Amino acid sequence: MANFQFISSSSWHDRYLVPLAEGMKKRGHNVRVDINQDFKVEKDYYTITSYHEDLPNLKDSKKIFFLEHAISFVKSSYASDKISLADYVLVQGEIFSQWLKFCHPKITQLKAGFHRIEKLNNQPSTKEAIIKEHNLNPDKPIIIFSPTWHNINAWGGSLSEAYPILKSLNIDNLLILPHPSCPYAQQIVKTDNRVITKVDSYHYLKACDLLIGDNSSLLLEFTVRDKPIIQLDRFGDFRGLLSWYTHYQGIDAWKFKNLFNIYQLGEIVTLDKVEIGRAIDDALINPNRYKRYREYWKSLAMYTLDNPLEKTLDCIEGVL
Repeated sequence: MANFQFISSSSWHDRYLVPLAEGMKKRGHNVRVDINQDFKVEKDYYTITSYHEDLPNLKDSKKIFFLEHAISFVKSSYASDKISLADYVLVQGEIFSQWLKFCHPKITQLKAGFHRIEKLNNQPSTKEAIIKEHNLNPDKPIIIFSPTWHNINAWGGSLSEAYPILKSLNIDNLLILPHPSCPYAQQIVKTDNRVITKVDSYHYLKACDLLIGDNSSLLLEFTVRDKPIIQLDRFGDFRGLLSWYTHYQGIDAWKFKNLFNIYQLGEIVTLDKVEIGRAIDDALINPNRYKRYREYWKSLAMYTLDNPLEKTLDCIEGVL
């Protein structure tokens, strides 16, 4: 049996690391979890981390496994030179394998799967409890807006920009599911009980009938539910969902874009009240309009929906 340490300086990465830690412990390995700002690296431990900024501080580990937190459209951290410090990178789907190869052709990939998706597949429905907690109309669909950005000038828009627009539409059963590190959400939650801040997002994805977002991982995860998705982008043409990754020197994300044919999961709309309102109406009336796009992306983003947690654990054990 081996020694494993699961490390991240980000307090909300437990949702990615803890399931793997629990799985390794069940397999009989010695496991320690250190998710805080002052982690300690043990030299005789294999380290698994989900935050690329931590990699330079993990060099004393026996071996380093890097697991990108979440499955956003084109992972920004893959373009970082810090990724080369990992001994192995766990990859969840073929598009991410191609992107990683594009950025770091010599990196050792372990093609596993998105282990967290198992939780969404097995999550019991809590729709009635959510309706009661947020005082929703049980006869109307539940709509969730899940932005990645909060109060920065992002090409895909931000919560501080989109929230007033969505609020002005007076949408029935609209809930806001912000990024875990979003400071703007902590402000508006004081006056709006539609903002979700304290629970695992999968409870809400299980109850959701329409998801609105930018480049959040939740959009790709939501494809397993086969429900409609709307993508917000400042320019309405996917620039905010891809090309901001070009800030890494030497990485031309537009070249990578040509490797695949379809990028959108649903209609892409600008931050415009009329456009967003029309897109919501259309998505609810025609939920299957972009079904083939969702299926395509799901096939690219996740190698398997069948026991991805066990497959990920197998990949790690296979190179010990």
